[in-house]
Formats: sequence, structure tokens, C-alpha cells
Amino acid sequence: MISPRHDNNSSSFPAKDSFASPPTTRYCCFVIPSRLALFGFSVIIFLFGAGFGAVGWVIANKLDKQLLEIERLALFFHILIYFLLVIFATIGIYGVVQKAARYTSLFASMILGQFVFNVASGALCLYLLFRNGPNGDPTLGGYRQCMDVVVAHPNDFFLRNLCEQTPLMKGLSVGLYVFMWLTEIIAAMVSNQYSSQLHEEAAQMEMLNPRPRESFYC
Repeated sequence: MISPRHDNNSSSFPAKDSFASPPTTRYCCFVIPSRLALFGFSVIIFLFGAGFGAVGWVIANKLDKQLLEIERLALFFHILIYFLLVIFATIGIYGVVQKAARYTSLFASMILGQFVFNVASGALCLYLLFRNGPNGDPTLGGYRQCMDVVVAHPNDFFLRNLCEQTPLMKGLSVGLYVFMWLTEIIAAMVSNQYSSQLHEEAAQMEMLNPRPRESFYC
């Protein structure tokens, strides 16, 4: 009587990879993968940060002598904040491309930290744009001094609307600031989602391919 053959290679235990469920892909708005969403928001922040900073630089150059001290100070912080925002967005883009949880987490932390100063700077800029003098005239840079610059540049549509503080300029400024603030908040949330996904993927890889014991002491 021949005894049944036992295959030493087979095992009654489940395979190692059966213990590790595939990492869950996080989504933004239920449909967009968090990685793609984070890349998109980082690019938007980069472009808007560069654009906002450039606008502040143009205003500072064209109206430097006409601006009041508080207006000049507000512009300085405006340019500085958005210059830093461009750097932060670059870090976010790098973290997405390299799938580096360290950089995506750093991006979220920096965006949240910068957000407070961004709101304060934006509120001050909007206040200076909306305020009027005792007689109801615009006061940005001193209305007459500002209009002198407009007369010297009659084809500068942006500068004219800025000095006259037109409803178009006010509405556009409020809309862009609110859009930028909401974008930063969503970007920070998506960055945290994607960082969690990367940590889950790293934990699964560690379970499937554990490092040698001595590597923990290197």
C-alpha cells in the first residue's frame, strides 16, 4: 500500500501576501484620485501664487512713490507670502511626482501655516482697496497722485481700474482671494489624504518584503 505523497513545497497556511489587503486609493470629491487631485491643486497654487506675486510687484513698481507707508507694507507682505507659496507648491508637486510622503506632509503643514498669514495679508489688501476718503473718493496711494500715474499711462487698463477702485476691480479681487483661500484649504486636505495612502502602501511593502533585522540599526 502506497502512502500518499506530501508536497513539501505546499503549505496549509495562506500565502504571505494574502494577509495584506491592497492599499485603498483615496479620492477627492469621490471621483478624483488623491494623487491626481493633489498634483492639480499644487499646479493651480503655483500658477496663482506666481500671478498674485507678479501683480503685487507691478503695482509696487508703478505706484511706489504714490503709495502710503501702510500700502507699501501690505504690498511687501503680499509679494513675500506668494513667493513662499510658489516654493511650497513646488514642494507639493515634487512630493506627488516622487510619491514621497515626507514632502506631501510637509506641503500640507506649510500651506496651513501660510494660510493664516495669507488671510491676514489679503484682508489688509482688500481693506485698502475698498476704503474711501471722507468725501467718498478712492484713497489708494492718494487719489490724485494715483491718477497722475494713470494720465502718464493712458492705455493701462489695469492701473486705471486699480486707482479708481472700480466695482470690476473690487469684485475680481474678492473673487480671486476667496478662490485662492479655498484652494489652499482643499489642497491641504487632499495632501493629508495622499500622505495617508502613501503610508499605507509603505506599510504593505514592509509586510510583504520585510527588511533584514540588522537594517533597523543602520
